[in-house]
Amino acid sequence: MTKLITVGGALLILLVVGSLGLLYVFRQSNPVILCTSLDDSIRPRHHCLMNPFRDTRPEVIAEEYLTQMKEGNLNKILAFVSDENKERIQEAEKKYRIQTWRVGERVDLADRVEVIYWVTRENYRNETTGEDYVENASFFFSREGNELKLETFTAVY
Repeated sequence: MTKLITVGGALLILLVVGSLGLLYVFRQSNPVILCTSLDDSIRPRHHCLMNPFRDTRPEVIAEEYLTQMKEGNLNKILAFVSDENKERIQEAEKKYRIQTWRVGERVDLADRVEVIYWVTRENYRNETTGEDYVENASFFFSREGNELKLETFTAVY
């Protein structure tokens, strides 16, 4: 019985260490371990289990902008909004200021990174149910080597 427990414990340790090793090795190509949706809407809100060893720089940069937007500072993010959407986004961000956010999805390619956040907004509720609407805000980065550059911001209102 003791031998079985010892072998089982060793296999469990090997499985955990092996899994962590694989996550580390694939940290650049797979920042998301698993994504699932808890609803079946047209734009399902994904919940993702992120690789703990991923490069978090895109998320750190995006969350700095989200924090600025939450505080009402829109000047920096508007530089990354297309001219045809700039006025619409500026008005919507003033009316429906971001309150909370969470990473909803992330896609990493060799030359770009997309990070999608699910955000709740001030004054943006379903009038019938009283529940907050949850919509996405997306950040698109270009990548050259180790350099990241925010290229575009979009949001749904």
